[in-house]
Amino acid sequence: MARDFRSRGSSLTDAVRNIERAARTGGGGSRLSRILRPSFPALVLLIIAAGSALVAFAYTTRDVQARPVQNDDHWHSPYALWDCAEGVEGAFLPHFTGTDDGLGIHSHDDAIIHVHPYFEAASGENATLEDFMTAMRAEISDDAITLDDGRVLGEDVTCGGEPAIIQVHRWEFASSVDEAPEVFTEDLADIRFLNNGEAWVIARAPEGAELEPPASIAWLGQIDPFALRAGEESTPLVTEPSDE
Repeated sequence: MARDFRSRGSSLTDAVRNIERAARTGGGGSRLSRILRPSFPALVLLIIAAGSALVAFAYTTRDVQARPVQNDDHWHSPYALWDCAEGVEGAFLPHFTGTDDGLGIHSHDDAIIHVHPYFEAASGENATLEDFMTAMRAEISDDAITLDDGRVLGEDVTCGGEPAIIQVHRWEFASSVDEAPEVFTEDLADIRFLNNGEAWVIARAPEGAELEPPASIAWLGQIDPFALRAGEESTPLVTEPSDE
């Protein structure tokens, strides 16, 4: 019995020694598996690199989805109003004169939409054309534009023998107005502001109408960036586009 106990004790000691030896040598397995097994510092570096890449991706995605960023972005977009029933062949209308600024999407009587939201309600996906129209004391729906003087442009007229509809033309950038704009005919109030320097025409016109971009594009280069940083922006008073 004593010999059996000593034998089991010796076996246990040998097992412990084998485990310690395996830990010192990297355990069992083939020579190739031990060579391919990454070291602890390499694993740490790999985890850090993967984590950094994930954080960078998440930040980029958040930034794209959140723009314009509240109390950070400061955008300017020239715009114009067009009515195909104005005059004989249609004409640009006077730009809005309102300067109300409840949410940070407004104008300065300059035919420029100034987008620098103060609140979450007008930032990111919430920065919409409706916010601008409301600040101008105007309204837009899929079948009518109510101007700041109370005049309503409805879809009850024809232009050139074609029925007029309410539509919005959006150029991605004022510098790319030689390209065809994106044309919206539905959910007009919910159109989002997406970029600094977009160009817009809010119109009553027949479907498929090709409209000129806003003349106030010319004033974008005259907005003083130093004044913007100081919170005192101003632009020259624009001359209305010629109908000729």
